Amino acid sequence: MNHVDPHVIRTERLLIDALTNLILEEGYDVVNVRKIVQRAGLNRSTFYLHFRDKQDILGCA
Repeated sequence: MNHVDPHVIRTERLLIDALTNLILEEGYDVVNVRKIVQRAGLNRSTFYLHFRDKQDILGCA
């Protein structure tokens, strides 16, 4: 059985939501990983545990 930890789901959802909201507010080109993690209340190392870059996270949104 393939079980995904609820914490992983929550963390990825926080990052995706942060990216989505920032794009709507500021536009894709000015959004960077620093802004995404600040908005999500997480740190950069957590971001990179889940995604390679903002393009990678966009594929999950």
